[in-house]
Amino acid sequence: MELFSCFCITTKAALHSYTLSQRYMLKDTSVKILEIAPPGVQTYFNNDPSSMLLASFIDETMKVLGTDADEVLVEEAKVFRNNPGPNEGIL
Repeated sequence: MELFSCFCITTKAALHSYTLSQRYMLKDTSVKILEIAPPGVQTYFNNDPSSMLLASFIDETMKVLGTDADEVLVEEAKVFRNNPGPNEGIL
């Protein structure tokens, strides 16, 4: 299970980096890059009781999708996103 968790964390980090790169490359166009950054969510693959319930994640995500936000961050994910690495996001 630890290997699977590590894989999920590194995959999310890679997708976040890719999203930032695409947003930067397309900043002068009409294309908008939207990132959905989930926290740990209880699914078939993750039955961790400390993870967010899937229905709650979907409900919060749908509310943010109705805004003009560049990132869809549910409350439980903000703790992680508000702790960026050095120079992250400087465009």
